[in-house]
Amino acid sequence: MSSLAGILEQALSIEEQARQNSQQLLQQEKQKSPETFCLELSRILASEPISEATRQLAGILLKNTLLNLNNEDFLKTFWDQVTIESKNEIRLNALGTLACDKRSVRLSAAQAVSSIAKQDLSRNNWREIIEILVTNARNENLAFKEASLITLGYICDGLDSSILNTLEVNSIISSIAMSMTPTESNINIKTIAFKAFRNSLRFAKKNFEVQQEREYIIQLISSGCTNPDEQIRIESFKLLLDVVNHYYDYVMSFLAELGRITFQAIRQDEIKVALLALEVWNSLGDIEAERKESPSPEFPPRGYLNAAVNDLIVLLLENMHRVHSEEDEWDINKGCASVLTVLAQVTEDKVMDPCLEYIEKNIGSGAWEMRQAALMVIGSVLEGPSAMKISPIGKSIPVIVQLLREENVFLKQSAAWTLSKMAKSQYKLMTSPITFNQVLPALLEALNQSPKIACHVCWALINLIEKSTEIKLFKIGVFEHVFSGLIKSAMRNDSTHQENNLQLAAFMALSTLIQKCSEDCVLYIEQNITNFIILLKQHSSSPSHDLLQNSLFDVLSASFSRARPGYISEDQAKTFIEALTEVFNTRNGVVEEGIMAIGSLAGNLNERFVNFLPAVGPFISFTLQKQDSEALCNAVTMLIGDIARALGDLTKTFVADFMQPLMANLRSDKTYAKVKVQSISSLCDVVAACKESTGPFLNDLISLIRDAATASLSIVKEEENPDLYEYLRDLREAIIEFYENFVQGLASYAEVVIQLAPEIMNYCMQVSQDKFRPRSIIHRCTLGIICDLCRFYGSRLREILKVPAVQTYLQRYRTSGNFVLRDLAVRGNSFLNSI
Repeated sequence: MSSLAGILEQALSIEEQARQNSQQLLQQEKQKSPETFCLELSRILASEPISEATRQLAGILLKNTLLNLNNEDFLKTFWDQVTIESKNEIRLNALGTLACDKRSVRLSAAQAVSSIAKQDLSRNNWREIIEILVTNARNENLAFKEASLITLGYICDGLDSSILNTLEVNSIISSIAMSMTPTESNINIKTIAFKAFRNSLRFAKKNFEVQQEREYIIQLISSGCTNPDEQIRIESFKLLLDVVNHYYDYVMSFLAELGRITFQAIRQDEIKVALLALEVWNSLGDIEAERKESPSPEFPPRGYLNAAVNDLIVLLLENMHRVHSEEDEWDINKGCASVLTVLAQVTEDKVMDPCLEYIEKNIGSGAWEMRQAALMVIGSVLEGPSAMKISPIGKSIPVIVQLLREENVFLKQSAAWTLSKMAKSQYKLMTSPITFNQVLPALLEALNQSPKIACHVCWALINLIEKSTEIKLFKIGVFEHVFSGLIKSAMRNDSTHQENNLQLAAFMALSTLIQKCSEDCVLYIEQNITNFIILLKQHSSSPSHDLLQNSLFDVLSASFSRARPGYISEDQAKTFIEALTEVFNTRNGVVEEGIMAIGSLAGNLNERFVNFLPAVGPFISFTLQKQDSEALCNAVTMLIGDIARALGDLTKTFVADFMQPLMANLRSDKTYAKVKVQSISSLCDVVAACKESTGPFLNDLISLIRDAATASLSIVKEEENPDLYEYLRDLREAIIEFYENFVQGLASYAEVVIQLAPEIMNYCMQVSQDKFRPRSIIHRCTLGIICDLCRFYGSRLREILKVPAVQTYLQRYRTSGNFVLRDLAVRGNSFLNSI
């Protein structure tokens, strides 16, 4: 036995110390010579005298090393340095072990062979492995057949689809399909074949493009979906689910068959199978809803749900009452509700008549399952249909409120969920004075129920508060009751339940309430600021209270923002900063929510915040240097702008401290895209506050903004790369806001402004073009820049301002429905005519 085999046996020891020692030795052997390590592992895998468990472990380690699952630098290119002799022996040892009579070793060998094949095929080597496995997949020897099918599936899983040629793909698909036919009697082989076909499905695009081949594949899957064996049905429906996700555009040709097998499974099969059948329609609905929301000629919605809506709605309503467990498990009841949700989004009013009839019939039923099902239907159809079609649901609200007070826990949970959904999507149904006065007391009572019910209530309150800002439902009398109810819920003994974190939901609702309530609540908010700071101080040194600390930061951030300017006292600020510092030290890192709270505090203290800069500065420097969290870096970058606005003229004293990190963000290739945009926005604040004091940085700053402006003019289609599209749009808006602040703030640098004016105007005229789909902020800033340039530098800039492009642009917005843009355009035109 080799020494490596001994180490592997030690790794299987029941003694923890022995296992730890073996892991260190294995790592040493691997680092010393990956080639020798893999070669020896392959020999152990192939060696019959060695124990089954040791051989199995050798195969797994060989796979992990070849695929570099731990992402170790020394393994990234090691396979390229392995000698051809070693490679051949490793291949043969692993391949030969596929015939082992011990199943666990065969399965381990399958993983090893597939990992070798992935390395080799991607380098156009060992192409014969496909033919070998395909041949063995047709072998009468069940062990050969099983191992080869599994290995083919493993190879296809994660392999780039361009690596295999058409002949290889066809041979793989055909060999797997042979074991999926009704004539294959071995359940194990058939199950493995369906799993292998799932892994190779990405390669079957050309097969799905050919109608005859597509029909044959669907026929095999359909046969599997009705097989007497439950495991085969499960694997078949998983494959069908992958088919509709990968090849959505071909579903119409087998939509009727898909309906037949899924409907039958939902009505008659075991719950595991029925849920997969429901998920098929859920996936189709998700795809159609996404394509409907972001239409594209290349990827249009195919209308499958519209074609099936009448039959599908009957099926869903038939089965909506099937609650299998009162626990929070996915069952037919929830599956039907999920499909109904996307069906309503896609087909809109087509679902409403049968759903309204169902609700009316069952909302008062004597059977609690039927009442619960009616609640699920209400919560599922609130997005998609027209307001006119949904409005009759408003009649059910008093009954829903009554169900929220039922003895049955499941009914109460569903009622709370339904009200939270209604508050989010159809809040107007709940905000008439009579209805609101019925709903709110019931919600506040339900805050005392189980954490799960109370969490739903918190979300209902969050949605109601956010949606009803304009009609000011949450005035002081209501505010006080909701405020105290949320505080009480947040501090309950069971509020930190892992699955239903009531504390988090309650504080989130509290933050929303503080942000959105009416002005008459401000004094009450101010009176509670000290209490929140004390609560933070009490829990600042405990790492286990991180969620509570984050929540309190959010609440304090909202409170600082709503308090009257300058209300926060020095003592309050000092205690808060001390508690915040203790939290950061305890957690050995800066917390985004804490940084946001500092910004809100600065906004309230204004110039007085200068006293706290020494305490805050190190946190800013620490975070920007680490650059390991986009959200955190963005928050700190935003904080610099917040502080600059707060300090006003005092910012001049710290101009270098503020300018340098922001400009460093723009220079660095490692800076997150979102942080670069925020850096430009914060530079606007610094320039506006410091004005002439930014002079020493102007050359570098202008150069950086110029580079960003050039990059921002790239044309990217939203549907092709939505993240890059959004980044470029945000970048253009940040740059044009910077230019506006630059023109307004640097009166003492008139020559610099005049020199850059042609460049600025050229940028404004470009980004305001329709091809960039500019939002109103672009036009507001462009019009503002035109006004300022005409007003302050008009006669010296006549050549770039009094031109047809600018005149046409001003004329376009003189009749705008946007009052701000119209006013700016009128003023700009007046200034332009005077030069």
